[in-house]
Amino acid sequence: MKALSLDLRIRAVERYNEGNETQEEISKIFKISISSFKRFLTKYRNKESLSPKKHTGGPKPLIDKRTLEILEKIALENNDLTLKEYSDELKFISGVKASVSVICQAMKKLSITRKKRPSMHLNKIVQKSKKKEKNLSKN
Repeated sequence: MKALSLDLRIRAVERYNEGNETQEEISKIFKISISSFKRFLTKYRNKESLSPKKHTGGPKPLIDKRTLEILEKIALENNDLTLKEYSDELKFISGVKASVSVICQAMKKLSITRKKRPSMHLNKIVQKSKKKEKNLSKN
């Protein structure tokens, strides 16, 4: 959610200080929550800045450069693993426990594609067995 502008915060507090409306009325007029408005008033009374706080950046990425290099090495050595197997291998080598979705995002970042279906040889075996099943069911 986007932070409320400094101008809006100041106008709301100044309007309240005029003494004609309650906190609830001011929060409805300016379409801000009552708890936010009370927080603005407290800051104003304590002579603190009403400007919004800067974004702190959130959590650090689970897979850093070093871990990404390890994952790339694993992927180049074993290009037929599933994402779960990549995750297990990464945990074994580096100690970083990453979910399947995190591994998938890291693989995209590395521009490494994975084999998504069985080899042609296996496909032919499966197709032959399906044909046999169909023939048996017809008889």
